[in-house]
Amino acid sequence: MWSAPVLAAKPTISSFDRIIAPVRHRLNPAETLEARSVYLATPTIAPQRLERLMRQVAGRLPAALQVLSSKPCSHEEYSHLNGNRLNCREAPLGQRTVAAARDFIALNRWRPLTPGKVASGINVNLSHLGRLFRIGLKQTLTGYLDGIRVQNARALLAGSRQPITQVSAEAGFPSIARLDAVFKKLVGTTPSRYRRELETERARQAVISAEKSKYDHKIVET
Repeated sequence: MWSAPVLAAKPTISSFDRIIAPVRHRLNPAETLEARSVYLATPTIAPQRLERLMRQVAGRLPAALQVLSSKPCSHEEYSHLNGNRLNCREAPLGQRTVAAARDFIALNRWRPLTPGKVASGINVNLSHLGRLFRIGLKQTLTGYLDGIRVQNARALLAGSRQPITQVSAEAGFPSIARLDAVFKKLVGTTPSRYRRELETERARQAVISAEKSKYDHKIVET
């Protein structure tokens, strides 16, 4: 919570500036103005109410929780967090931050996203977002983006005859080399071979279907 002298004193612009300083760079002007208006209009703020207010104003901003004093994790909470360094108070907000990042990626999956663009898109510090992904999803943000790009590439390879160069660009990869490397790592084969295997399987299924139709037709005739 905020320190007692701040809560006991009459709210002023200078005290607000001092309190909001750690997260000011992450708030837009409207959010800052709203927070200041509420702060100046409230003579005294109970710790619980202040925490709730800052959660509402800061929303998905993990840095806001760093301003709040932490509480010790209970044994159950610590076990739930798997012993990682994520503060107990930070965990719920961290989960929402990861969810916001995944939503942003889903909405922009066909664009050339980078970890930096994702962090900027949801107004979160890049290194902190990467830490949340490693803790929450057990993978890096770059690895998560690569997985989404591979999904894009597989859909394009299966549903179109576009050249591999075009597939690479539309799937969000910066180069064909990157597509080949990541695709082979996650799928176990190259994009070109993956497409050939799909075509072979489709041809095989077509032959099976044709043979079945002939067999069914003979049965009807007899």
